Amino acid sequence: MLGRREFGIRLRLATHQLASCHADLRNPDQDELADALEVTVHQAEETSRRIDGAIGVVLERCWPFLVHLLGAETANALVLPPPGDTRELQAHLEEYAAELPLLASEFIARARAAHSTDKLWRDLGIGSAELNDTLRSMTPLLEPISHADEHEDALHTHLDLHRKELVNRCAGRR
Repeated sequence: MLGRREFGIRLRLATHQLASCHADLRNPDQDELADALEVTVHQAEETSRRIDGAIGVVLERCWPFLVHLLGAETANALVLPPPGDTRELQAHLEEYAAELPLLASEFIARARAAHSTDKLWRDLGIGSAELNDTLRSMTPLLEPISHADEHEDALHTHLDLHRKELVNRCAGRR
């Protein structure tokens, strides 16, 4: 823990406390986490936002969209070497404001808040087919955005709920 042994010990104790409460150690809820760390829920949420908003995470989330919007060469120039913080990234992004779907500050804010590429894609309103073409062309190869499983589940649910009505329609009965 960044050379701070006391943090490692405290986190190990918190992990044991979460385990003793049968909490999901990979994804504990905020109440359980706050209780185990002996902080308020608000403090746990703020810390989580700070970690999620760190420059490395923001760059990881933004990179596919920067490649899509600005091209690979420009995107790579923006992230390699990585900016020191999000303010530096924002200053560089403002040079390309006309090519971004949002103000640079809002683009970064949404990247910080999003918990996945999929969530950021929805927030930015970029077409999935076009973005998927970009994702397939990137190195390393990134998985295209797909909601096929959710669509299949929704279709099955609809068919299950309306089976009798659909059968009657097909049989010519109302």
